[in-house]
Amino acid sequence: RVESGLPWDGDISIRLQPQTSVAFTLHLRIPSWIDRVRLRVNGQVVKTASPPGEAAGSEQPASGYAPQRAYYLPITRTWAAGDTVEIEFGMPVTIRKAHRKVRSVRGKVALTRGPLVYCLESADNPDLELFQIRIDPSSTQAEFDPDLLGGVWVLRGETVEGRAFTAIPHAYWANRGESQMVVWVTL
Repeated sequence: RVESGLPWDGDISIRLQPQTSVAFTLHLRIPSWIDRVRLRVNGQVVKTASPPGEAAGSEQPASGYAPQRAYYLPITRTWAAGDTVEIEFGMPVTIRKAHRKVRSVRGKVALTRGPLVYCLESADNPDLELFQIRIDPSSTQAEFDPDLLGGVWVLRGETVEGRAFTAIPHAYWANRGESQMVVWVTL
């Protein structure tokens, strides 16, 4: 049985129910977008090794997006009914750059949190010129807004001029009437 807060939070719980105790390896997929993983089996912390390539000193690409950094974390043990694996993925707000060959968004960035890409919509930012906005990435924080779109994690921050902005998951835009929207913004 798997219970997960994804894509909103990185807490996942897996409860195993084998008919009899059995030894096998459980392979957990660790996505490339996380910044850390914490793992517990039956409440006991399990030390995790560095992801493949990280120990060898591989660098994150300039875009910040490196799907090849995803890997599988093996846990080998004798599993019994009721054993529980708890996984906590770090889900910070991350700045992603476009590939340098994409001229239309050169010098701009997108905001992500976990697997989600965020956008700024005029419905949330009526006093900002969305296509000219310059954000201060250090001010951006994730916050749950229970009243917005049925309850959604938003990103709140400030422009470099100190004006507040709100970003919503890209999948949720255009649900509150006609509006403008932008994903790629300037720092």
